[in-house]
Amino acid sequence: MLMAAIWPVFDPQLPKDLWKGGLAISGVYDLRPLVDIDWLNVDLRLDEANRHATVARLHAAATRAR
Repeated sequence: MLMAAIWPVFDPQLPKDLWKGGLAISGVYDLRPLVDIDWLNVDLRLDEANRHATVARLHAAATRAR
């Protein structure tokens, strides 16, 4: 998600290429299945409308970072 963000939208002084690269080594990369876990979704507040927005690999890169 760091590489998909258009940083100047958050702060005009930030460069578009704030992150030069990244390596995903561990974590939950697809939150879509968590929509169906009631006790966890109380905090996440995911629903059918926004569940795909949580998947980083579905977003286009906003920079040339690799």
